[in-house]
Amino acid sequence: MQTAALARLEEDTAIRETLHRLTAPAAPEAPSVDDLLEKLAGVEARRVEASREYAEGPLDMAALQAILVSVDAQADGVRRNIEGVSLASPARALLTAPDLASGWDARSTDERRALLGLLLRKVVVFRSTSHGRNTFDADRIELVWQ
Repeated sequence: MQTAALARLEEDTAIRETLHRLTAPAAPEAPSVDDLLEKLAGVEARRVEASREYAEGPLDMAALQAILVSVDAQADGVRRNIEGVSLASPARALLTAPDLASGWDARSTDERRALLGLLLRKVVVFRSTSHGRNTFDADRIELVWQ
């Protein structure tokens, strides 16, 4: 899979351009991961506060549900922003390496997984044609690229 992924990166300029866009330096006003984590903590604190207000009586169930829907949407948005910042880092390191193979070798398993997630839509494993054989058969694997 490593060889196929690196070959795909080498030959497909659209994918490389997408990765370059993902790894472009953030605008100065863009929040850092620490800022985003702090914002997520604030959103989660709002969830706790709303639940406390409901338990103590001043908030009815409909108002609590409305607040929780809003809090969930905000938390999901912040988590997506955090993931975007986290994904940009391994892609940037890969693309700025002297060659793709050395950049790939320098990545951790989690970073490699994140990069493959950017490149692959799915991996299809076909049925074995011979039963009882316990060896890897690359012909049974199909990589479906983004």
